[in-house]
Amino acid sequence: MTALDLMEFRIRFGQAEIVNFKDWWAKHREKAKGGRFTVQEDGITIAYDGLWLRYEVSTRCPISEERTDVRIFERSYISTEDRSYSLAIRHPTRTVNVSFSIEGLSNWSVKPPVASATLYQRDQRAVQIESLHERSCSAIVPGWSLLGIALVVEWAPG
Repeated sequence: MTALDLMEFRIRFGQAEIVNFKDWWAKHREKAKGGRFTVQEDGITIAYDGLWLRYEVSTRCPISEERTDVRIFERSYISTEDRSYSLAIRHPTRTVNVSFSIEGLSNWSVKPPVASATLYQRDQRAVQIESLHERSCSAIVPGWSLLGIALVVEWAPG
């Protein structure tokens, strides 16, 4: 419950904010009762099975422009036993730009991310990976990313 109380997750579609998890959680927190729960409202699902906490956002956004930016910001509080983060996409997506950092763990380091697009994009369209310092990294995937796991980031002490 503490992880959910502290979590920030916002999605912008063009100029409109279409998801603000903090606001949603404030309205629906009381529905998360017991050791295991599922809360499903307004296109957001939060499920805790006693081990895994899963959240999913599903919404329809009409596309009226040739290009529409979608921006996602997430700040999660996870167990120090966790060692990876995966970004999965359900629809082909053009130009994925991801930044990742761990905070509060000064002796930990982030490994360079692994992007599935490196398997099928070459030359000017190759994935660009940067490690700004030990606890952060970023990746830009130009062109199209196919469905599935788009990016995995791992971290470890040391």
